[in-house]
Amino acid sequence: MNHEQTDKVKDRIVELKESLGSRQTQLILYGAGALLLIFVAIFLYRPLAIKLRRAQEKANSLQAQLLIQRETFSILKDLDLEVKIMQQKEISSVIDDITAEGRALGLNFISITPRQTAKLAQNDFQLLPIVFKIECTYQDLGRFLVYLEGFTLGIAEIDSLTIRPKEKVLPKLDLDLVANFYLEEENAK
Repeated sequence: MNHEQTDKVKDRIVELKESLGSRQTQLILYGAGALLLIFVAIFLYRPLAIKLRRAQEKANSLQAQLLIQRETFSILKDLDLEVKIMQQKEISSVIDDITAEGRALGLNFISITPRQTAKLAQNDFQLLPIVFKIECTYQDLGRFLVYLEGFTLGIAEIDSLTIRPKEKVLPKLDLDLVANFYLEEENAK
């Protein structure tokens, strides 16, 4: 807009103000302000309030999970268990111990493959999945799972177990076992 057009707009506003009177002008301005506030509330504040409520619900959920995990770890600390958290340098010796015990229980390990470690929500721990491909019987598998349950060299949990019967030798099974081991991060201390 050039200077001449702005002057025309100003003149028209002044004429409108004079023709309406100061009281009516005030009412129009108040009404326009109220409409502006309603517009802001409906189109800007409401979506933000919805996002804020969802974020608050998610934060509450995460906080509840964190409290449960902290309580679990504090209970584990209070228990006088012989279990410890493994360190990165102990992985190969732990795998050797598991393999030796498994062979003593009658398992035939086809392959043992550690996967990439994953960082847990807690800053001090990592999860190391190890895939065991094993040939054994149900009884041998049961004894091996009992051994892993009472594992004292670290904390181990079974993530998945796939069992397939061997076709030619019926009491024997082929199985894929994924066990997760908790590791202490090297920089945690």
